[in-house]
Amino acid sequence: MKAKVIRKSFPKIRVLIRAGKSLYQVDARRQGTTGRREHFSTRKEAEDRANEIAGDFDRLGQEGVSFPNELRVMALHCAQQIEPYGKTIADATSHFIAHLEAERKRMESRKISDLAEEWKVFKESGVDGVLRPDTRDDVKETTQKLKQLWGERRIAEVDEKTVRDFLDSLKVGPQRKKNLKTRFGTFFLWCVKKEYATANPCAKIEIKVPGKDPKILSVEACEMIMQKAEEAHTDLVCYAAICLFAGLRPNECQLLKWENVHLEEGQITVLRETSKVSETRNVTIEPNLMEWLLKYGGKQTGFVTNQTNLPPRLKRFRAACGFKTNRKNPDGPRWDEDVLRHCYASYWLAKHKDRPHLAENMGNSLKMIKDHYKRIVPKSEVEKFWGILPGGAKSAEKKLAEDVLASAA
Repeated sequence: MKAKVIRKSFPKIRVLIRAGKSLYQVDARRQGTTGRREHFSTRKEAEDRANEIAGDFDRLGQEGVSFPNELRVMALHCAQQIEPYGKTIADATSHFIAHLEAERKRMESRKISDLAEEWKVFKESGVDGVLRPDTRDDVKETTQKLKQLWGERRIAEVDEKTVRDFLDSLKVGPQRKKNLKTRFGTFFLWCVKKEYATANPCAKIEIKVPGKDPKILSVEACEMIMQKAEEAHTDLVCYAAICLFAGLRPNECQLLKWENVHLEEGQITVLRETSKVSETRNVTIEPNLMEWLLKYGGKQTGFVTNQTNLPPRLKRFRAACGFKTNRKNPDGPRWDEDVLRHCYASYWLAKHKDRPHLAENMGNSLKMIKDHYKRIVPKSEVEKFWGILPGGAKSAEKKLAEDVLASAA
């Protein structure tokens, strides 16, 4: 096979004779490069290709010369596909690389079930603050819910839409949805802090809860509750009296110890570690509450409320008062967890007309007090409420209560 050079500049073109036919060879090989030889059936095709290679070499260097034809065809095809979108091959490549990187991170991220369990252990360890009983229950419930909903998903797969779609699917009121969103948000925020996730999917979800006045009980209902406590639930008399006449939250009252009930000073101290808002506050002991505490205070050591089997005891007490529970009084009214506290706020405000002082007593903001406690309570009802006394109170005990409060003042 003879070869004749018909172009000496780079890249060279040779004419090869094979089986009596001319074959034109474009030789893009060059010292220190990876160029290759290509063959064409006509001289024009060979010259066009040689000129193309020379131009590529001038513009792109050796990479342009060694770029295979099949890749050139592929690049041209891709360029034609993305042209209508105003993007370049470089844009498309960057986008796809970002997609691959996101997919890699997704597959490397941890499962929700594992993280939820780790979060629960962290919260229960007390490193982030000692948990109140209700908060501990919330953490446990939230962990179970996360596992149930997205346990097998990876943290990178749960986004804002995932959470929003779940909340929208619930047949519950806005307050319940908001509570769940808040709990989930606490978990995801922990994941962000631990660098298991890059964003909190709950951060931008807003759920508006229509404002409404807190539910309060009539004076007759309050009297009945205290009467039932005296008749058959004496272990809960102080608990009910403190919630009703001092406005402590249920869990604050459950964790209250006698050492923080200062009868001589006429105050109850709610410690930071037992307060929902993590702030210590003092609540004035009203005259009728003093009588209840003096009559049923017992040894006045340890917890004010016996902690043994407290949840079922409270449930039996509420059922005895006629409220609906799991199996009792199906047609009875539903028990609002903070109803006694709401009674205290409404009747106290009607008596003292001092919202800032009430906000301090309850451990709430003044705005919250202004927004929620506007109910007008008749003066006659106010006097009856603060006149609820132990049914068996003796005059000596009443005189003792008055003396203690007088010395505290």
